[in-house]
Amino acid sequence: NPAVITEVNNHRGSVFRYASDEPAIAPDRLILTNHHRVLYQPVFCNRYSRLLDSLITNSDVTLDRLWNFMGVVGGVPQAGVGGTIQTMIFQPEQRRIGLAFSTKGTASFNMTPQWIQWSDIYPNHDQQSVQEGTTSQVALNTCPNPASSVLYVTAEVSAADLLQLFDLKGRQMNVCFSQTAIGQFSVDISSLGSGLYLVVNSSSECLESASVLILR
Repeated sequence: NPAVITEVNNHRGSVFRYASDEPAIAPDRLILTNHHRVLYQPVFCNRYSRLLDSLITNSDVTLDRLWNFMGVVGGVPQAGVGGTIQTMIFQPEQRRIGLAFSTKGTASFNMTPQWIQWSDIYPNHDQQSVQEGTTSQVALNTCPNPASSVLYVTAEVSAADLLQLFDLKGRQMNVCFSQTAIGQFSVDISSLGSGLYLVVNSSSECLESASVLILR
């Protein structure tokens, strides 16, 4: 809170898009389609334009209206042509997902969504996704964030080689963490490109990660 959109590109790296970057839309509203709007000069997008016009006309978004947005930007599936096969809506505060699939004669956005609750997906875990008595919390912090040359990590691990760095494709980066003090480590990231990465604590007691943004 507030929400942001992350625009990612292999050549230009990553950038956050905030509601303030789109002043034509009411505060706390964001539109995400297939095109960059901050990382690159915005290009015309039919779906974005339709959503923008709708939000400018009326910024109040109910659950029913949000579902109807899918029909505004979707298409009826046609064999050999394409269309909207699946429509999904997330309500993170209510911890539920609304999901519908197209049938032969009806597009997914014209279907009544099936609501999947947190307890349906994780029946043995509470809303914090932690099963009491089976896990322990380990502090893993990174700074600075964003970083450019050296990244510092605080973690409750016994050795530097228990820390690893991955990109968002799951590839492990060829970097070495060095221990600077008890529970404190550093790593040279000057050879890595801009983008989002994950620092992972791979100790046997706990698998924990922290995201870091590298900017050049």
